[in-house]
Order: sequence, then structure tokens, then C-alpha cells
Amino acid sequence: MKKIKKAKILILLFAVFMTLVACSSKGGKVVYVREQNGEENIITIEYDGKENVQKIISESEGEYGGSELEKQMMEAMKSGLDKIKGAEFNVEYKDKTVKATFTIDMPTFLKENEDSEYKALVDEDGNVPLKTVKENYENLGYKEKE
Repeated sequence: MKKIKKAKILILLFAVFMTLVACSSKGGKVVYVREQNGEENIITIEYDGKENVQKIISESEGEYGGSELEKQMMEAMKSGLDKIKGAEFNVEYKDKTVKATFTIDMPTFLKENEDSEYKALVDEDGNVPLKTVKENYENLGYKEKE
């Protein structure tokens, strides 16, 4: 009987330990903001449990006058960026604003784009460390959002 109780306690302790390990290696995200020319640019960096960057999402929203030329320019930019493997560019038009979202799936992007400027940030394990990306955005004037 005592052996069964000990086994149950050990199983329970193991389950608690595994839960703690799983939660601690989950990863997360950090958000940076910079205002430029009256427009807010938001950068969201998603990382894994080892603090390697998995995704970078850039969101900008600005004035949109509704002209066909403005729309053509945004669509031309979208067309060019959509050709980059591991990256996605979306545009949302509203009444007087346009919201542009550019997402980089870092592992795919690095694998598919050998000449990327992000290659300079890669560590010896082939990952882009969160610390390095944060430093770069801070050097560009972005502030971490709390």
C-alpha cells in the first residue's frame, strides 16, 4: 500500500515538473512602437522558449486619400513583397486610412532567402536571437511597449 502511495506521489510530482518545464519553454512576444511623420509603426516580435525569433510583424497605419494612384502604389509594393518566401504583406483600406502589415516567418525566411540582411544576425545554431533583434529596433528609435 505504501509503495502505491509513493508511486502516486512520484507520478504527481513528475506531472507537476513536466507542466513547469512546458510552461517555461513556451516563448512569447515583445512589442515595439515608433512614431514617425505622425504615423505609428508597431513591431511585434514572437520568439520561442530559447528566445530565438520566430516571427516579426510590422504594422503601420496612415492617411489614405482614396486616390487610384495611392492604391496602385500599395498594390505594386504588395506584389513585390509577396514574392519573398517566408514573408507576407497585407493591405487594408478604410475610409481615410490604410493599414499595412508585413510579416516575416523567420525560420522559413532564412531558409529561403540566402542573401537576406537577417543572415548577419544569425547565431552559430542558425537562429536569430531575440536580444539582437531588440537591440536593432532600439537603435532605430523604437520603444518597447509595456
